[in-house]
Amino acid sequence: MSSTSPCNGICRIDQNSRLCLGCARTLDEIAAWRSASEDQKQRILAEAPARRKRFGLDSTVVDYSDAETGGVHTGRSQSPPPQ
Repeated sequence: MSSTSPCNGICRIDQNSRLCLGCARTLDEIAAWRSASEDQKQRILAEAPARRKRFGLDSTVVDYSDAETGGVHTGRSQSPPPQ
């Protein structure tokens, strides 16, 4: 089984964690994805949820329309949508 890339098109690097806000991978992991072994891909995918939690990426807001920040991580958080 070949792992599908976790890229979701939100390709912005968080200035603090140096992780992609969309997929929680490092730049090195993103660059090496195509040539990575299946075991390496599975490890990266398995680590993503803990990375998101550790660095608060699961509540990160990326404001692409904000000219002041240029669409980079603003540090603002949002509450989850009402259930």
